[in-house]
Amino acid sequence: MKNSILLDKNIIVDIIQKRSRYHNILNFFNFEEANLAISTSSFLTLFYTLRKEKFQKEEIYNFLGEFETLDITKLDCMIGYDMAKNSDDVEDCAEIALAIRKNCKYFVTADFELFENYNHRMNIKLIT
Repeated sequence: MKNSILLDKNIIVDIIQKRSRYHNILNFFNFEEANLAISTSSFLTLFYTLRKEKFQKEEIYNFLGEFETLDITKLDCMIGYDMAKNSDDVEDCAEIALAIRKNCKYFVTADFELFENYNHRMNIKLIT
């Protein structure tokens, strides 16, 4: 079974909106042997956000359905809260805790500050 790569919400938004780092993201994934995953929390947040941006429900569901979905637990949230004691990164830290618990190969983000603050906890890949 392949390890998963957990994607931060900002990576999914970059892919959907084909932002400037879109090609860097695709190039990164072309060389990885892993399942691409998002958390259940990200799935719901992205679904809501993309509907507000006038994407069609079926289009969003089909796109997000391509990713493995990992369940975030209360324990992940508690660990995330503990990790983020000196910051406002509770939701990001909960996703890092999920990635650690699920033995993900990487947590991929475009958030430089998150990378700098938490790369010592797990293998976080920054895509710029």
